[in-house]
Amino acid sequence: MLTSVAYVSITGPDPKELKFQNRPFYSKNNSGVTSLSASGIILQDRFILTHGTLVLPFLKNRETYQFDETDTCINPSTIVGTSINITFHNSNKSHSAKLCCLVKNSVADKCKATTFFASLNPYLDIDQLLQGNWYWGWNEAHTLNNLNRSTASQYALLMMNDPHSCSKHFKNSISILDNPSPSKQIDEIFVVGSPFGLLSEIFQNSVTKGVISNLITNKDENQLAFLTDARMLPGTEGGGVFDSVNKKCIAVCTLPLRNSTSLVEMNLIISLNALLPQLRRHVDKYQGLMLEQSPALGLQQECKIIGNADQCVVLIHVGNCWGTGVIVSANGYILTNAHLVRPFLVDESNQVKDSIVVFLSQNLRDLKNNRKFNVAKLICVSKNGPLDVALLKIDKDLKDFFDLNVKIKTERGSDVYAVGYPLFMPLSTSGAIRNPTCTKGCLSSIVVHKKSKIPCLMQTSALIHFGNSGGAIVNSIGNLIGLVTSNARHFKGDGDQDHKLIPSMNFAIPVQSLQMVSKFISSEINLKQLDEWMNAEDEDMRSIWSFDAQQRNKQANKKKGKSKFLKMMDQIQQKSEDSEKDKFLSSRL
Repeated sequence: MLTSVAYVSITGPDPKELKFQNRPFYSKNNSGVTSLSASGIILQDRFILTHGTLVLPFLKNRETYQFDETDTCINPSTIVGTSINITFHNSNKSHSAKLCCLVKNSVADKCKATTFFASLNPYLDIDQLLQGNWYWGWNEAHTLNNLNRSTASQYALLMMNDPHSCSKHFKNSISILDNPSPSKQIDEIFVVGSPFGLLSEIFQNSVTKGVISNLITNKDENQLAFLTDARMLPGTEGGGVFDSVNKKCIAVCTLPLRNSTSLVEMNLIISLNALLPQLRRHVDKYQGLMLEQSPALGLQQECKIIGNADQCVVLIHVGNCWGTGVIVSANGYILTNAHLVRPFLVDESNQVKDSIVVFLSQNLRDLKNNRKFNVAKLICVSKNGPLDVALLKIDKDLKDFFDLNVKIKTERGSDVYAVGYPLFMPLSTSGAIRNPTCTKGCLSSIVVHKKSKIPCLMQTSALIHFGNSGGAIVNSIGNLIGLVTSNARHFKGDGDQDHKLIPSMNFAIPVQSLQMVSKFISSEINLKQLDEWMNAEDEDMRSIWSFDAQQRNKQANKKKGKSKFLKMMDQIQQKSEDSEKDKFLSSRL
């Protein structure tokens, strides 16, 4: 699945700064060069299929292009100085490509629905649709009125300039020899794409999942497109949609249909079957893609996971703020985010101005006793280290806690659950909300440290809101795999307040990054060592969490030794291994 989708970028001259206008995100430099990005699916031999809106701004004389009777525009040319680059999964190197042709979806009944848009309703054309409050695009400025109303169903077929240099990346290309089986409502799907991929590598080939909410067909019941509840964000267009049952690529992402008077949106995906006739004219050979199928969880099993996890999640109240924490030991150690307690620190010490109050979820369920609280001591906090983490302790023996298993395995696309106390302060709702809130999503991507190869950031699609900070990300069997840290936000202007939260794109600290906390809890290191590690500098870790891809690449090219952050981890790990060897030798003697 992941190896069949690529990150696609286009860069070209833009002296008048027109190419990026009305785009949700872009990159430009002082030399008058603009870059845009999207996603693409990998086809046989040397071809990539991406969305037409990526290349449209850089086409030469684009108003003169005509589609033939097969809905194909052959050999469109880009303006001089334009380059198209493809970055494959788990590859730091980009490969150049050229624009081969443009194709569009027009399988609709020629009498009643001559375009994809008209197929939404045979008696309602796109002009009528756009006269209302609905529009196609990521925002009202980025609409088909401003671009070209036919571009939502247009795709660009790219051809690699040097297929031999990247031949290994085409082993799992998507087959177009056989038509995918017809899809049904509520079929589960995986979506793979690179939302905001131009901004940082951590967004590239992110995975999300959902279901087919509805089918869009013509009068002959040919499936043209689908509505889905799967997460779609700018940059996902051109990404692949995979059916978890038939294990095939069934559709390609396009622009969403949104309403300007509300937050309502409908995400559409174009059926691959509707594009196959044109694609087959340019791609002769093909190999199928098999998607690893994850067994579905029954409702009873999901309830058990949630029940176990929320016993280990606590409500934390500091001053006029609240957040979430996770219990990680039987003797009362609790992990949370440093940004929850950092504003209340006294100077540079580990002392806080206000009490840190912890409410156990067991007490919250008990209406008579839910006002009981535990005052927590701040043990250690990251003041200027790369990880947003703090360790608290309450004087209480606990039977429910998460095992901080730093050797746990995590996989992209797997089900995850976010457990915490978002949006509403539970104790202010008169007992109406007593349990932690649980949302479900999937593990979209994992970023590993370039030197240590330790996972240091995970992205998930579970809904996260204010108050979730410090909460748990658990896997499908209820194990803690991450600590919720932050959401993504889309800034529309220069002001700090001019932004929109993206609840379905969020970031967490993987438990593998917290092995020093685990060592402290098990008394393998002392408090001084823990504090030193939490506040030690690591440039690669910091560049990952600041989403600074350029800085990260610079650091990777420098031949420097390991940071203090990593050295301390290595030293403790070596001592632990030596201790295990001594125990083994003693047992043999």
